[in-house]
Amino acid sequence: MLGVIPMILVIIAILVGLFFGYKWMIGDFSSIVETKISIVETPSILEEVRAIGELVGAEYFGEEVHSLSESYEEEDMKNMAESYLEIRDSYKRIYERIEKMRDINGNLIGHEKHLQKAYEDFMSVHATATNYDKAWFAAFKRIHNESARSMLEYLRTNEWKPYYDRYKDRLNRERRYLRKIKNNGRVLIYLGRGTVKAGYNLDTMTEESVVKQGDTLLLKNLKAQILNADINPWYVLPEETEDGKGVPGFEVLKEYGSPTHQDHNRVKEGCEKDLEKSAIEQGILKTAEKRAEETLLNFLNLLARDSTQLLSIVDIQE
Repeated sequence: MLGVIPMILVIIAILVGLFFGYKWMIGDFSSIVETKISIVETPSILEEVRAIGELVGAEYFGEEVHSLSESYEEEDMKNMAESYLEIRDSYKRIYERIEKMRDINGNLIGHEKHLQKAYEDFMSVHATATNYDKAWFAAFKRIHNESARSMLEYLRTNEWKPYYDRYKDRLNRERRYLRKIKNNGRVLIYLGRGTVKAGYNLDTMTEESVVKQGDTLLLKNLKAQILNADINPWYVLPEETEDGKGVPGFEVLKEYGSPTHQDHNRVKEGCEKDLEKSAIEQGILKTAEKRAEETLLNFLNLLARDSTQLLSIVDIQE
């Protein structure tokens, strides 16, 4: 008859045996055999992987058309929303003084008189305001086709998002009109032809990024990214075309009103951003992830130095 302690030890041994037996049957030792390594215990191999630097998995070739007006779109949209909120809140702060004039029964004696005073106070402040674009005050008034006072009463009780959704078309027409005035009639449209490259940046890998589970190598925190989005002066060099003219990377489609050097740079940057956006929409990151992973896997298997040990990447993100 076994004693209590030997009996407990036997039970523990049986449970451990059953656990490992189960893991053996399903082929999963990942939760019990996980060690951080320097890629097959060889630090020099990790250095070889880092030395690859940027591993390109996919390239996208395309062309984009971008205008000076578009290049200011994000800035204009932000200015439009901020102007709305500033005008609304400025009027609300003055209007709220009316609420303090209610009598004991909650009635506003001479409401119209107080409302008129609030409006006059706001218009006085509006004349010298610097915290919002006065051009938008006139634009909101045009949208409502009402007096400034009626427009202010509407803005005071409405949030920006539902207001924009309701008047989107008219607001954007006003936005384009105001941009045309600010640009002083300058018009500039570019066509940009370029390349976007995506893949892995391996030079930042550390030993902490690498985990070995049996014969499986896991690379953590490695994610496909845009490595480069570039429009060179020449999309196709002159000597590479039959007519010797080549194909330029940038081409001005329309120019009017003497755009500045800053305008040209701004539109060119817009072409590059549009090119990167189009590449992502076309799935360049997914393609890059698949192809770069296959390339990296083949490279790692060559570095394994042991033909009996085949490495595989099963998870490249933490």
